[in-house]
Amino acid sequence: MDKMQDALEYAISVKNHNHVLMQAAQILTRTKRNPPQAIELLRQYLSGPPLEDASVFKAHYFLGNIYQQGGDTQAAAQEYREALAMAKGYTL
Repeated sequence: MDKMQDALEYAISVKNHNHVLMQAAQILTRTKRNPPQAIELLRQYLSGPPLEDASVFKAHYFLGNIYQQGGDTQAAAQEYREALAMAKGYTL
C-alpha cells in the first residue's frame, strides 16, 4: 500500500467519519484507484445521515461514473437517474 492509500484508510477509520467518506471516494475515483472501495465508501455515505442534498447528488453521480468506467451500464444508468431525480429541485 502506498502513502495515499494509508492516509485514506486512516481517515475512514476515525469515528463519525461520514464527512470523510465522500472525499476519500472522490480521491479514489479521480486517481482511478480501487473502484470497489470507492463504491463501498459511497454506499456507506449514502446509508448514513445525509450531510447535504448536493453531496448526496454527487455521491450518485460519482457512483454512476465508477460503474460506467467498469462497464456496468445498467448500474451507471440507475445512479445517474438517482442524481437527476435530485437535480430536479435545483435551479440555475
